[in-house]
Amino acid sequence: MLSNFFRPITPATSVDGPLLCRAAQRGEFNDAIKLILSTNNRPASDAQVVDFLRYAVHRDINLNDLWLALRDGRLVWAALPVVNPGRTMLLLMPDEPPTTDSPAAVALLNAVCDHFGGRGITLAQALLEPGATVADLLATQAGFLPLAELIYLQADIRRVPTAAQVGIHWRTYSSAAHDLFARTILQTYADSLDCPALNGLRDIEDIIVGHKGPGAFRPDLWLLATDDTGTPLGVLLLAQIADGDTLELVYLGVVPAARGRGIAQAMMREAMAIGRSLQATRLTLAVDSRNTPALRLYYGHGLQRFASKVALIRDLRRPASVTAPALSTPLAEPV
Repeated sequence: MLSNFFRPITPATSVDGPLLCRAAQRGEFNDAIKLILSTNNRPASDAQVVDFLRYAVHRDINLNDLWLALRDGRLVWAALPVVNPGRTMLLLMPDEPPTTDSPAAVALLNAVCDHFGGRGITLAQALLEPGATVADLLATQAGFLPLAELIYLQADIRRVPTAAQVGIHWRTYSSAAHDLFARTILQTYADSLDCPALNGLRDIEDIIVGHKGPGAFRPDLWLLATDDTGTPLGVLLLAQIADGDTLELVYLGVVPAARGRGIAQAMMREAMAIGRSLQATRLTLAVDSRNTPALRLYYGHGLQRFASKVALIRDLRRPASVTAPALSTPLAEPV
């Protein structure tokens, strides 16, 4: 049992006493992770911690980035920043704030954002369960913007017919095609539902690095669709998950001039055909719950909902007190 190796921390029950926010020490990992994985204000079990540690090793998550808030030496709050390519980080934290010490949670989040912002991270993200009360805390007191409720979809692709595309040609990613991919990705953002409030917050090179992800990037799974003249129509970015059974649709975008011509439909058929060629059994993706056109596309290809998360974001180059207004157009997959 992990508790036999890690020093336990007694949770705080009062807001009295000095507050200290700092990086966790190794003997504090167990209780901090139990708090981060807690549900309904109940800490995770040792078995759940072991499972998470296996996942962390598999995904190359650095546990030395774990931070704690201690009130008079007692554990109040914890957050694990997962630094990703493209100068972003995902904050893993409990879905519920401390019942009596929300200021400690806000102080910890601000300290973490300040620390990693100083290390060159530009954007902090959080994905929380729908209805999680900490989401309001992030948005109202810690400088985060609510973006969207993301719906996670999946489909069994083993019985999907082989794709037969007419008038579409596919070019795979390479260093020689990098600039063309970059320009086309930027074009797909124009007049799309892909969270226009984020435009300009990230350089296209950071976007591309972020799409490549922390795992094994395969250039043959990044496709640029063109017409017979070589004019770009859109991009289809895929990734095979380490287990080999899952193909992830990382990004699908169509340039404005090609919309309404069935290009997105063709891209979905191509994605499923590629999945079958890789002997993957399912295709997964995430989409904004308010993006009706994208949902119609994905549901039409047999994808079904299996989870959802509320997404929030904070620009670490701005002071925490500067909070932008709520977004009128949510994060979405342009199609």
